[in-house]
Amino acid sequence: MNAFRTGYVYVRSAFAGVLKETDKGYSFMPDDMKNALCMLLQDRLAILK
Repeated sequence: MNAFRTGYVYVRSAFAGVLKETDKGYSFMPDDMKNALCMLLQDRLAILK
């Protein structure tokens, strides 16, 4: 699987992980799964308020 482009994802100035465009589509590799899930849930809950 070759990576064409790579992006580094930040959420609220905190590094969340690496997004890669490959020949099979896109993949996201979180830096720390626990932190990535916590940030995602916080953002989702903020939208519901």
